[in-house]
Amino acid sequence: MKFTFILTVFISIASCGNSEKKINEIAISENFPNGNYKIGLINDSNEASSELTIIFNDSLKTVSGYSGCNRFTGSYEINGSNIKIGSLAATRMSCPEEKNAVESKMLEALTNANNFLIDDETITLKKDDTNVITAFQTQNNLMITYQASTRGFFEKIWINQEHINFSNDYNLDVSESSEYPDTLWNELEKMVNELDLDSLSNLEAPSKSSHHDAAAAATLQIELNGKTYKTPIFDHGNPPKSIENIVNKVLSMKKKAVKQ
Repeated sequence: MKFTFILTVFISIASCGNSEKKINEIAISENFPNGNYKIGLINDSNEASSELTIIFNDSLKTVSGYSGCNRFTGSYEINGSNIKIGSLAATRMSCPEEKNAVESKMLEALTNANNFLIDDETITLKKDDTNVITAFQTQNNLMITYQASTRGFFEKIWINQEHINFSNDYNLDVSESSEYPDTLWNELEKMVNELDLDSLSNLEAPSKSSHHDAAAAATLQIELNGKTYKTPIFDHGNPPKSIENIVNKVLSMKKKAVKQ
């Protein structure tokens, strides 16, 4: 009788322990970071100066980013605190040997990772007990959207760090997407940083042909760090002077993407 009681208590304790472990694993899995990260260390070696990035999309279970020379994309699976990153596809840009070496080290570290740790806004990818990548969450989540329309014409272009997307369909049922060189993203970020975003909503259109359908009515919208900044309507092809460079850059990027 005493043995039976002890055995029952042991099973209960073991069961509670297993349940707690499963709960913890589920919590880790559900709270897996979603967003942009800047890589600081690869195999505990400082690579912060290389502007390497990694982006986790928890809803699609995709991983992407910039590896020093090319952009990469792939998928990942989570099981508790374990992670498995699948085969990674990358663009094929030609870069100096120094950048190629950093890129090879980063991509190898990613594919070798099999578990992770989260500490506030830092994620550490590990191979067994060895740190392979340490990355820090960034808040610069930038999206640029240009839209122009009139009777019989519609154009929408939206750009994030990964892709330029565009559509001529009012309902956006048909759209296209394309990658672009990292240098263009850096140029766009620089242009955004030079803007007084709070003043966008007060910009004066230099012409008002769109008011009587002589030109398409256009707007520029910038989403940054959870805030949205949008211009009033202006004529497509004649934006306010302060946003002319960024509008022209967006349109030229779309033109190049169509030709690819």
